[in-house]
Amino acid sequence: MAVVVICKRSSPAKGMLITFLLPAGIFLIAIPIASIVIALVLSLSVYAVSVWVTLVWSRRTVTLDPERRKVVVSSRNYLFRAHQSEFSMERFGSVVSYYPMEERAPNCVSLMDRSGDRGILIGSFGAGWKSKSFWSRPTLVESEQARKLRSRVASCSTIADGGYVGVFPRVEELK
Repeated sequence: MAVVVICKRSSPAKGMLITFLLPAGIFLIAIPIASIVIALVLSLSVYAVSVWVTLVWSRRTVTLDPERRKVVVSSRNYLFRAHQSEFSMERFGSVVSYYPMEERAPNCVSLMDRSGDRGILIGSFGAGWKSKSFWSRPTLVESEQARKLRSRVASCSTIADGGYVGVFPRVEELK
């Protein structure tokens, strides 16, 4: 039985409304109508490109097939052409959850190859925070969705569960 994991990524579309309105708002301050029209056209263009990139970026599936011992990554490029990569399960040593070394980074879940520096991103979720008390500073912890995905992938395949590794350098994507 094949297990399909829909790669869930944090969407860059969260700030698209601000991206759309900010240039228009800046030009509304005592500038002629022609400049306002140019600003609106530019804003709409940026907004359209953001929506297009978001649609392409969010369409990716990772299929684990334990019977064939394969991992299949299906995606589309920016011209909506289908692209499919197939990897052997023996190539992967573990499935881990981590935070990339970036500010405001999502909790990522990846299939890591045996060397541990390359992998396939299979999911990214909002950050998990926990603090000991009201007065203490919150720290990053593994989100519940990332923990569930990581344990589900490990249980339905022969890939070991590498657990939560905390803050980790960004993983180079396998091609």
